[in-house]
Amino acid sequence: MSKVTDYVDNLFFLMPRTDAAAEMRQKLMESAEDKYEALVSWGKNEDEALGIVVSEFGSMEEICAELGVMPIGMGADSREEQLARDYSFLNRRFSQGLGFGIILCVLGLVACILLEEMFFASDAISAGALLLLGGIGAAMITTASIQYARGKKLLQMGIPFGDDLRERKNAWVKKMEETLCGLIMLVATALFFIFGVAANAWHPAWVLFPLGGVLCGIVGILCEAAKKK
Repeated sequence: MSKVTDYVDNLFFLMPRTDAAAEMRQKLMESAEDKYEALVSWGKNEDEALGIVVSEFGSMEEICAELGVMPIGMGADSREEQLARDYSFLNRRFSQGLGFGIILCVLGLVACILLEEMFFASDAISAGALLLLGGIGAAMITTASIQYARGKKLLQMGIPFGDDLRERKNAWVKKMEETLCGLIMLVATALFFIFGVAANAWHPAWVLFPLGGVLCGIVGILCEAAKKK
């Protein structure tokens, strides 16, 4: 995806999904790509070419006025107030994702130590618990970082989120909760059979199931807290 395509996609990210908006997006995309490639071929670097092309687009307000629409989530509040709220929302959501991810990584280390010291589990089971929790935590940190970078780019371009993004965030959090819980129990079941068949460790391996249930409960609590923020 080129820089021009990325910019146009972000510009129309909160536009209502109408035929007129889609047609204008396509026209802008084609003309901008041609102009961008011409400028690059004339010796401009990519950033200079993008800046020239973007300056010819006009503001989002002008595009909305031409289409006769209002960006999703924009009401009577001023643009500055909306952007300020969205910056706060973005930073808070990133902090939550980062914090939850770190907590899961720490819980993985704690689970590994407890399984070895208190339940006398094998090294394989302890390592499996560490990798399971650490992997989920790392995935949450990565996802939060990617979403933060995208959201920050939109705000720097002057494009507010609006309430639509918050609704989609809650839907995404719910889907993530279901996916993570399903993955946790699936991995727990797989590890149970692997340790049981390969090492005849059926007795200590059963600990994976209550551990998986506890992890699902933790994920549920964290996700509910994230949706309320």
